[in-house]
Amino acid sequence: MLSVVLVSALLATAPFDHSSFDALLRAHVRDGRVDYDAFARSGAFRSYLALLGAARLENAGASERLAFWINAYNAWTIEQVNRHGERASIRNIRPTLGELPLDGPWSERMVEAAGRKLTLDEVEHEIVRKEFAEPRIHFALVCAAVSCPALRAEAYAGGRLEEQLEDQARSFLVRTPAANRVDVAAG
Repeated sequence: MLSVVLVSALLATAPFDHSSFDALLRAHVRDGRVDYDAFARSGAFRSYLALLGAARLENAGASERLAFWINAYNAWTIEQVNRHGERASIRNIRPTLGELPLDGPWSERMVEAAGRKLTLDEVEHEIVRKEFAEPRIHFALVCAAVSCPALRAEAYAGGRLEEQLEDQARSFLVRTPAANRVDVAAG
């Protein structure tokens, strides 16, 4: 029988297992459109969120950690939409008043990941942006707004992260050319 110490050591060094989230994304995301109700009904999704909360990342490499935080952000965004029952717009959750810095949907302290309780803003700005010098995260962190990049129908994985980020950036730029158009003034 494996001791608790040995099991803890193995879990701390093994890549985090995103396979349950991967299966959910493959089943319930089509062309970036999310079946939020399917996630809300899923016991596997609840279990995945609990696993995120208990994860240990001390010995994980940079790609594994970045994949973890991207998946955590995207999973908890889905959870936030479901928790508030909001389907029209994520901006209807804890709305702000114009430019006044009130709560807003991304400042709710609900993300449980790697033993911490965070906001989506903290995950994005205090962890992902500060720890990883990766500009393509803008295409990977999906905020559940129409103007955001489409949610991938697969979880990010440390071993495939470079390929996934490149594909995600390319897909966003190709899918929404009108939104990404730059008009250069003739001089």
